[in-house]
Amino acid sequence: MAYQITNALWPTSCVRADDHDSIKTVLVTSGFTIFELPDDQISDIEAFFRAVVQVVPTDPPLSGRLNADAFVDSVWEGFRVLGVDKVAILWKNADKMLNGGLQDLITISDLLQEIACTLRGTGGGRLPYFTMHLILFGTGPNFPGVRLVWNGANLIKMSMPDHGPRSDQPQKMGGRHLDFEM
Repeated sequence: MAYQITNALWPTSCVRADDHDSIKTVLVTSGFTIFELPDDQISDIEAFFRAVVQVVPTDPPLSGRLNADAFVDSVWEGFRVLGVDKVAILWKNADKMLNGGLQDLITISDLLQEIACTLRGTGGGRLPYFTMHLILFGTGPNFPGVRLVWNGANLIKMSMPDHGPRSDQPQKMGGRHLDFEM
């Protein structure tokens, strides 16, 4: 499977909840290590921190209490020790954050970007090819479907849309889009 990405953290993808299984399958096949957040617990940043403690590697372990600096340091070290190049964080029912938790969602995205951008590199135990992808699953107009291209019974390509309108072409953000070719 061909997969190419040059950024440590791709723009967060918001996709239709029904596409979860297809996306997860393609990511696993593409060599991503998957971390799925509990889907019914996250409506603010405090709940996000508690959920991360349950599924994402941390070092030292986090208590789940809100502390952005401790979160960044602990998850950074957890991923460094894990030593994998490609990580995807899948978050079901992320649309809960749109009703009263939008600023928290932006803060969460910023924290993950800080982790990904500072972990990718050389020296100091950093990982030269580290990539993180945050995928938010939900319902409504902010969560479009993925584009799947089939050859008979075989999936040959999946395009992850951006926050733009649905179309037959992959959506682009800054000239980039995420395609997985089989």
